[in-house]
Amino acid sequence: MHHVKDGLTGKEVVIVPKRQDRPNRPNEKCPFCPGGLEAPKDYEVMTFPNRWSSLGEGRCEVVLYSPKHGESMSGLEVDQIEKVIRLWIDRTAQLGSQDGISYVLIFENRGAEVGATIDHPHGQIYAFEEVPPICLEELTLGETKCYLCSDSAQKLVVETNSSWISEVPNGPTWPFEVVVYPKDHLGNITDFSDEYVVDFAKILKSTLLRFDRIFNAQMPYMMWIHQAPFDGQLWPSAHMHLHVVGLWRGKGIPRFVAAGELGSGVMFNPIDPMEAAKRLREASI
Repeated sequence: MHHVKDGLTGKEVVIVPKRQDRPNRPNEKCPFCPGGLEAPKDYEVMTFPNRWSSLGEGRCEVVLYSPKHGESMSGLEVDQIEKVIRLWIDRTAQLGSQDGISYVLIFENRGAEVGATIDHPHGQIYAFEEVPPICLEELTLGETKCYLCSDSAQKLVVETNSSWISEVPNGPTWPFEVVVYPKDHLGNITDFSDEYVVDFAKILKSTLLRFDRIFNAQMPYMMWIHQAPFDGQLWPSAHMHLHVVGLWRGKGIPRFVAAGELGSGVMFNPIDPMEAAKRLREASI
């Protein structure tokens, strides 16, 4: 593994040749099921080091959401999702406290279309030495102001509960894209009270169910959490939030990011965000 900065674009890339050897949707016994390679004992939720780490030893972890194979987070009970969130909080605190770690990124890829290699409910956690570029761009865009707290922001609300909001961004890249965030200005998931954990579990489940109901099928998605860094600096604009992006523009029809977009940096979304918000609100849950 080594870091390379492209001389033309200035972008940093991590070269990880050993990840070529990782399994691709193995047909043998699932390593995440109880009794499997990675989970030899019974469990409710658990985490372990990723054998094919992208960032080096001890800095990439796999998080198992449930012992039930073939399940998805949207199908889990709310109390089970609470256990996942509490594990996220614990691992964020543990990893963020380590020397040389500036950022903890929690994420999930669901579906073969986005590279999920094992059909068992799981996500991952990456601990970065430096704040990643996309995270840093969000954090510095408003300087000390928080966009999510701004009254001037266009709100395409999908759902709310007592402490959380789920909404479609006003400029989404993907056909069905949602941001879920706490109503209070909380920088990190380690700041959550018990009430926030419970309400987060409820709105996360219902949001993901809406993605499943749009086309009455499990839409492949990518999900990640942005939060305050652990680099010792003050980040007053940091407002923890979760992104979910669904990859279909129609049932089974993926939205590909094409050359005109990658080559220009300008994205062309085929679904109007107001229409996306309407369809997500109306999705039966």
